[in-house]
Amino acid sequence: MKRRRVFVLLSLSMLLISCKKKDDKQTTDAVTMEASSANEGEKFVTQWGSDDFYTEDFALYHTDHGRLQIFDVASKSDRVFCFDPGCEHDKYRKVEVSPDGIETVVEEGCMARNISSYTVMVQGDHLCFVKYPRDVIQSDLQGKNRKVIATIPPYSPVQRIIYYKDAIFGDYSTSYEILEIEGENGEPDWIYGEMKEKDTAGIARVNLNDGMSSEIFKREDYSAGLYYLTVRGTHLYFAYTYSEMQYMAPDGQMWRPMQEEWKDLSVEEYLEEREKRCWMEIYDYDIDSGEVRCVMNGLRRGRVVFCNGFFAVQPGLPGDGNKTTLYRYTGEAFRELEGFTLSQVYCDRHLVGLCDGEYQMIDEDTGEVLKRVRNPDNPCFYPKVFIGKSCYGGVAGEDWISTSAYISSEDFWNGKFENVILMNDKEK
Repeated sequence: MKRRRVFVLLSLSMLLISCKKKDDKQTTDAVTMEASSANEGEKFVTQWGSDDFYTEDFALYHTDHGRLQIFDVASKSDRVFCFDPGCEHDKYRKVEVSPDGIETVVEEGCMARNISSYTVMVQGDHLCFVKYPRDVIQSDLQGKNRKVIATIPPYSPVQRIIYYKDAIFGDYSTSYEILEIEGENGEPDWIYGEMKEKDTAGIARVNLNDGMSSEIFKREDYSAGLYYLTVRGTHLYFAYTYSEMQYMAPDGQMWRPMQEEWKDLSVEEYLEEREKRCWMEIYDYDIDSGEVRCVMNGLRRGRVVFCNGFFAVQPGLPGDGNKTTLYRYTGEAFRELEGFTLSQVYCDRHLVGLCDGEYQMIDEDTGEVLKRVRNPDNPCFYPKVFIGKSCYGGVAGEDWISTSAYISSEDFWNGKFENVILMNDKEK
């Protein structure tokens, strides 16, 4: 195992050194990336709603223009994830599609722009990513020698992807029937049918070793949705939301006919009543056994953060107040935090959130504030992920924003924001 890790590390290092020597446009030193396999137990984070892949030592991320970059913590260097000497990194692959659906590459582009903007995972000596809407692609560490290793079933185009070792989890929701038809070469394909009375929301699991897929969760409700998918240990946690009333847009437009019992309400009354009837349930999926368990139901729809051994909930209605409740995964409420605002920050140790204009790290057992720091107003760093010694996030100024930035965890909690590094401050 150790020999394999060293081999992968050296392989990437030599590739990047080679590109540096042959191409002056590569502006950073060689990146040393410990690209060890997730199957070997190395810690990494793919955050729900984000396209980035975080480890303590490096991050793979996409710029706002869709180009794949790598940031190395040890050297504090950031560069295009491309190994082709002489590449300008500004071209996309051009493909022509014939009437019978056959694709022909007419012009090659930069590899860093031709990898799906879905999260990229380093898996041993391979990369893994999803090609919209359903193909799971495996390539070598240069993004070449690609092959389809699995296909996500067409419940609906998957909206967000997270990884766990040798598996992909993707959540979806749809308002339409999915109809199976005979596609290319007699293989099955799918199209959208009629709009249904209720929405469908679910989670697909794809095994990266054998390509097999399954639905681990599926529900039909008004405004059915899935949020905050988080892997902690060997469990996948998520929140399922739904409403007792059908969806109505703010201008009063209905997607479907209004339910009979609500027809006498004005648009404003309808929206207000509907908001009171939006609920949330918390689920625990045991990745090893495949068991899905409802931890809690009857919660007001709001924010959720899943942590090690507990989760935090903050209801979303203005009248609910600024109060966060901590629950065990048994469903037992064990602590309330007044004035504590949940933010979607992943922390591998404790709960992190906002209180009185400062970030605080809370000891869930005692309620004690372990660490606190007040951010400068302009520019302001906002954390997304704490993992070991590293903190990844973004920076916002008065009229600009950088969606990817880095600071050490120690510097963050010591308020040394002058050490923040913008990871995508320019196209290199």
